[in-house]
Amino acid sequence: MSLVRTMYAIMASRKPVLLSDGRTGVITRVDTSFPQEETTVEVWVKAADGPGLAKVNAKSIVDWFLPGCSLAHNHYNDPNAVLGAPDARRTGGNPIPTFTGMMSLGQGGWVVVDMGHTIVDGRGADVRVYQTVSGEPVTLYAADSPLGPFRLVQLMRPCGIPTRGVFSNHCDFDLAKSAIPSARYFRVEDGEIYPCLAGDTVTEGADIDSIESLRP
Repeated sequence: MSLVRTMYAIMASRKPVLLSDGRTGVITRVDTSFPQEETTVEVWVKAADGPGLAKVNAKSIVDWFLPGCSLAHNHYNDPNAVLGAPDARRTGGNPIPTFTGMMSLGQGGWVVVDMGHTIVDGRGADVRVYQTVSGEPVTLYAADSPLGPFRLVQLMRPCGIPTRGVFSNHCDFDLAKSAIPSARYFRVEDGEIYPCLAGDTVTEGADIDSIESLRP
């Protein structure tokens, strides 16, 4: 607990801290979860495109579902691939490309993630989903509990905005559009609804790389 007390002391002093990527910022929040004793520190940083919070990505998988047909066809079925910072990339393949670092959701499949802390609605977008391969639509639900109830944030949002410095495209979601004040758990659901029985692709459905909080 001495490290946690140190983090609180630094936060109270408003002294700048140096992050591992070379950026500096000010600690704005320290959260510790029990019994896991995991501590999350949020840091307000200044970047070339303006100030903002150091980004936080999904910490753990709560639940997931892929139709049996999609499990049989798809090559990218590991839900743990959506955790952490966006890291999907193409590894080769000709004429069929191969990838790493993503989960293909199949026809109507989904994955539920725990962000590790509650995301409070702020001005503009609150959550970013990184989606690989092309721009398949994504549906997002949010909840305060891992068991739900999950409320719809946005249905079948196209997810193909190019991301600077990242292989995957992305799409952003605003909790305010569905009057959701805050959430910690998010269900990312395939919005492409590509017919699995067609069996002509190994990346059926939205291909999820990462889920990222844009808020404290």
